[in-house]
Amino acid sequence: MNLAGKRVLLVEDEVIIGFALDDMISDEGAQTTLVASRADAERALAETDYDLAIIDVNLNGDLSYPLADVLTQKGCPFIFATGYGNVTHPDRFAQVPTVGKPYNLTTIMQATTEVL
Repeated sequence: MNLAGKRVLLVEDEVIIGFALDDMISDEGAQTTLVASRADAERALAETDYDLAIIDVNLNGDLSYPLADVLTQKGCPFIFATGYGNVTHPDRFAQVPTVGKPYNLTTIMQATTEVL
């Protein structure tokens, strides 16, 4: 999957991890927007249409499933990310790929291919 020119929303609450993810996805040619909270992500989605989103499941104790609902309504494909190992998502998100942290470009690109 080629991310060149794709608009990608990155939702990651850990700043250093977010910068690393941003660098990784930007290096693939994507135009990235990095935010650290569900509220910031919802504001970004209200202003811009994205081709893909990578969202951390747990944003400072706030689960990102309501954000996933917004992405679904907007028709924006997304990937979950988590540092907590195997996570069971609500049934409506059972088919959404989940990548583990620390982020790995190969794993992200495989998940991206699944959703795009």
